[in-house]
Parts: sequence; C-alpha cells; structure tokens
Amino acid sequence: MEMSSAAKVGMVAVIALILFGLVVTQLGGISEEKGKEFQISFQNVGGLQTKAPVLLAGVKVGLVKKMELSSEDSRVRVTMLITRDGVNLYRSRRPDDPKDSFYIYTVAGNLLGDKWVDIRTGRIPADTKPLDPKGEPIVGEPPVSLDDLAREGNAVMGEFRQSVTALNELVADKKFQNDIRETMGNFTEISRNLKGASTDARGLVHSLNGRVERLGNAIELVVAHVDQTVTGFQSDAQAVGADLKGFSGGLRSVVVKNQGNINTIVVTLKETAQSLNRTMKSLETLANNKDLKDDVLATVSNLKQAAEEVNGITADIRSLTSDPELQGDIRDTIQNTREATEGAKRVINTVDGITEGVTSGPLAQAYLDAEVNTRTGRVAGNANVFVLPNGPYGAKIGVDSIGQDNLLNLQAYKNWEQFRLRAGVVRGQLGGGFDARLFDKRFELSTDAYDTNKFRVDVYGKVLFPGDFYLLGGYREVNRSRSTGYPIIGAGKRF
Repeated sequence: MEMSSAAKVGMVAVIALILFGLVVTQLGGISEEKGKEFQISFQNVGGLQTKAPVLLAGVKVGLVKKMELSSEDSRVRVTMLITRDGVNLYRSRRPDDPKDSFYIYTVAGNLLGDKWVDIRTGRIPADTKPLDPKGEPIVGEPPVSLDDLAREGNAVMGEFRQSVTALNELVADKKFQNDIRETMGNFTEISRNLKGASTDARGLVHSLNGRVERLGNAIELVVAHVDQTVTGFQSDAQAVGADLKGFSGGLRSVVVKNQGNINTIVVTLKETAQSLNRTMKSLETLANNKDLKDDVLATVSNLKQAAEEVNGITADIRSLTSDPELQGDIRDTIQNTREATEGAKRVINTVDGITEGVTSGPLAQAYLDAEVNTRTGRVAGNANVFVLPNGPYGAKIGVDSIGQDNLLNLQAYKNWEQFRLRAGVVRGQLGGGFDARLFDKRFELSTDAYDTNKFRVDVYGKVLFPGDFYLLGGYREVNRSRSTGYPIIGAGKRF
C-alpha cells in the first residue's frame, strides 16, 4: 500500500520535531547532569559563561553550572559541577605553601574568546584530605586578560621610550662625547702600559728562572759535599768502633785471666777509694788558698785519673763476679769513688775561679739536658762536665738518666781541633767514645761504644744555638735489635 503525499509530509514533520527536541535538550540543559558541586570565589571571571567546561590538568572533568554575584563583597561565586567519576579536589595554594604544592583555580581562555575554569595541580601532602562539596568556597585566582597584558605592555613601552629619549639626550651632549673620547684614549694608554709591563714581567721571570737554576746547582753541590763528608765520617766511626771493640775484648780477657786475685784487688781498691775520698775532702779545704793553685791542680789531675781507673776496673769486676760479700765491697768502692769524683768537681770549680785569666780557655764546661725515648715516652735527665774542654787532654765526668738508672760517665779524652777521642766508663760500663765538632763547632756528632758483656753503640748529635742552648737527637743501642734500641730527642743548655 503506497503512502499518500500528505502522510509522507506528516512523517517527515514528526521526525524533524523529535530531532529538534533532542537538540534543544542538549543545548538548553533540559536534561539534568549528575555529579559533585563545588563553589569557587573569584574577584573577576573575565567573561566566563555557564556551561563552560572545567579542566583539571587539561582534562575535562565537569562544567560551570551557574554564576552568582555576591552583594556583600562584589565577588563572583561560580558553581561548578564535577561529572567525571573518581575526581577529588584539594584546597587552593596559600602564600606560605611551597611553590609546587596544592591546586590553583583560575579562568583561562584563548584568542577566539573561549573561556573555561582551569585547575592546575600540584604536589599534595600525604595527610591532606579532599575537599568536601558542602564545605567553604574555594578561593580562585583572577585571570590575566588580554586587556591587562595590553595595559602592562603599554606601560613598559612608555618607560622604554623615556629611557631611549634620555639616552639620546646623553649621547648628543658634547661634554659626554668628549668624556667618552678621553676614556677611550685612557684605555688605549693603559693597554700599552700593560703590554710593556707584561714584557718586563717576562724578563723578570726569565731572570728569576736563571737564578733559581743556579741556586739549585749550588744546593746540589752542597748536598754532594755533605754526603761525602758523612760517608767519610761513617767509615771513620766504624774503624773507631772496631778498635774500641777490640780494646774492650782485650781488657776483658785480661780481667778473666786474673780472676783468681779478685778478692785481693777489690780490698785494695776499696782502701784506695777510701783514701782518695779522705784526700779529696782535705783538698777541698786547701783549694781556697790561691797560693796552692799549682799543687791543687796537679793533685786533682792525679786523683781524677786514679778515680777513673778505680771505677773502670771495679765496674768490670762487678760484671764478672757473683760473690755477695765481694759485690758489697764493690758497691762501697764505687760509692767512695763517686764521692771522690764529686769532690774533684768541687775542687775544679774552685780552682777555675782562682785561675781565671791565666789559662787559654775555661777549666770546665757543663752540659745539662733532658732526652725523650720517642718509643716509650720516658724522659731522662743528663748532667756531664768536660774538664779542660779546649786542652790537649781532659776528662768527662757526669751521670746519665739521673734519678732512674744513674749511669756514671768517667772518661779521659784526647783533643784535636775538630775531634775528640774518649775512653773510660761510658754509661756505667767500660767503653769509649768519639766526638766530631763541625761547622765552626756549632754541630757535634758523637758515637759511644761500651759494655763488654753486651756490646752497645749510641749515635747522637747536638745542634748549638746562640746562648749555648742546643737540641739533641740520635739512637741508643743502634747495633742491637729493634726491640732493644730506641730513638731519642731532647734539648739542653751548656754552661
């Protein structure tokens, strides 16, 4: 059955009405959308319209439902409907918040005039809760319009024109132009001066390099000479040490061969030491008489040699015998010998005052110092006196490690211009020593070899400073094992 023309027209009209209704519904908001409503308070919305989209980080999440102008504070309250599921909003950024935290709510647009609500996201702290749709309105930031940008651009251009005008006036000023010319002339002159100064500096550096090279060559020659001197001295010291070792060995063999007469020798030495002590006390009384100077000096010299011999022989005997009674006699002998030595020192001091201005040098020189065992930290004090230090012959009397080991030094020596050879009691044992006085006698290098049972060698030196103060350093028992030998440093004063 065919439709009539009227029926066809009616059907087309009905379909058109249905389509028109759908369009009107979509455009007019007849259909009601569902979602969460939030309110934003703006100072200015810049032409925003209802139904405008709401973008969160560039993604559409809703639309503007309505806008109201408040009569109280003249702010625009925008109601936006968030239709996208799972979208949470957070509070707007405050002035005291970090720059990249929380959200910014503003109005954005394009050159075609389209406007929308732009929500810019930021870092949200973990303990921050989402906004409640029924809570307080969100504070939005006013949009920046093209008119505002144009006004700011006009203001900047006005300031720029003023700056250009002022610059033109300044450049056109004759005085300013003359000042510029003078400044450029000064810069040219300064450049020439700097060029000349750089040339002089290169010449100075070249001269300094030559001097430094010559100084380096001279230092190399000095070091080579010092190395040769030290090498020669080491050879001499080794030869002296070998001679001393042979001497001490021979002396020990002599003592061993005569061990049968030890008791008689000890008794005789004890009586001799007592007699020397009584004689010394008498000499102390006589030394105050200037008329007896020559006799006292001769007596002191003889007593000194006798005391050295007694103490040296007694020390060797003490190391070879185990008889308690004999050891007691030896201790008494050593004590008497020490008393005699102390008396000799007092007599020498007295005679030195009497003979002042008569001899060619001081009668005695005393060395007082303190040394530190750098391995254990132990400090030891030493006191030694050199009798007739500048004479052809003399004696060294003193004690090392005072108050601790009390090691006796009682030695006779032979002097040369720069060297001294010693023999006798060295640190409580039979031995000898060698001293070298170098660099105008401001540096003394000494080697001691002693102890006939356990041969020991000490090497040490002194550097003298003005005022007769000195620093010392060296190594005790350098020939023994590392656990026995030890380095020393210290300081002292020469009187």
